Amino acid sequence: MEMRRYVRHSPAWWIVGGILALLTAGCIVLGLLAQRDSAAAEAVPIGDEIYLGDYNYIDVQYMTTWAYRVTLGDGRKLVFYLAEDTEGYGYLVQLNDAEYARFADIVDYTYTDDSGDGAVPDDTAAPSELAVYIPLTETTAPAPVRLVGVICETPEAYIDDIAAAVGMTAEDFVYTYGDYYIDSELTPDTGSSFWSLIASFLGLAAFVLLVSAASYTAQLNSTLKQLKKGKLLERAESEFHYLEGDRRSDALVSTAFLYGRRQNIVLPLADVLWVYRHDLKLLWAKSTVVELLTYDGRSITLQLKRGGSRRTADAIVQAVSARNPEALVGLNRENQRLYSQQVPHAKRKRVWATAAGIGGGVLGYAIARVLIRLLLS
Repeated sequence: MEMRRYVRHSPAWWIVGGILALLTAGCIVLGLLAQRDSAAAEAVPIGDEIYLGDYNYIDVQYMTTWAYRVTLGDGRKLVFYLAEDTEGYGYLVQLNDAEYARFADIVDYTYTDDSGDGAVPDDTAAPSELAVYIPLTETTAPAPVRLVGVICETPEAYIDDIAAAVGMTAEDFVYTYGDYYIDSELTPDTGSSFWSLIASFLGLAAFVLLVSAASYTAQLNSTLKQLKKGKLLERAESEFHYLEGDRRSDALVSTAFLYGRRQNIVLPLADVLWVYRHDLKLLWAKSTVVELLTYDGRSITLQLKRGGSRRTADAIVQAVSARNPEALVGLNRENQRLYSQQVPHAKRKRVWATAAGIGGGVLGYAIARVLIRLLLS
């Protein structure tokens, strides 16, 4: 039991992973509540003072055909129109096709003789500036249609292009229509996107921790099962009991076994075909690493970070060499060639293991994103 307690992975991974999973669930709930508040938000009439992000509405009496089209980097298409409300104020608005269809009567009336324009342009061409219209009459004018949306800033490039299309200068365009537009596809952001982003990161972290903890637990169970099957479990526990050394170190080695604290392994030294030591430096962190490659193609990396790591690494290499004189010691091309000859499938196995690890991480993140989007949709 003493040996198992040493090689067993820290329960902190399970605890932290569980806490992050609970926080992820909490963020999802907050996102759903924020989305509910967003759906229930009521637009207010647009006023003299206009602020970006406000949720406003106008009652449209005139509207042109499309004035400007643009495709964003994420594939979303924006189509802009010029509109005028019942009080004679002009606006730049962004509508999708379904929303634009609600204004069909308004658009038709805009280009009739009754409206004062007198010509219906081709739908494929950008329209001209809204002209000055004769006063409306109840018999000729359709009822105004309400347009609801979020106030967004108009990029300068859009202003220049739209102004040129309608035959205005950029200054005149801004004076008439403002430097903002009303996007009817947006709803007020009450924080749902923020909580969705936080939930994605927390969910990914929880997934990594819990999957890692589960894999380490499975690896320990597999190691103990193999030792029991080879009738080596009692001997490994006995040798560990009489070991001298710091039980807080990352690895311990006896005459016949290697005990890895971080990797949850108990490895018979006779199974090691190739062993070598090297230093690993990541940013400012430096650690000593011992690579152990077995006859059956397994590759075990012992990362030693605690004090005396070099002495521990040298002791492991010497113990393997003493236990198995045929073992390959040191990292060089000759040992690589010899190992590849004796274990030809090892490289392919390591490649698949690496690919599986990367693919699992990417898949986990993608699944988390999809689930969160479905929950918040």
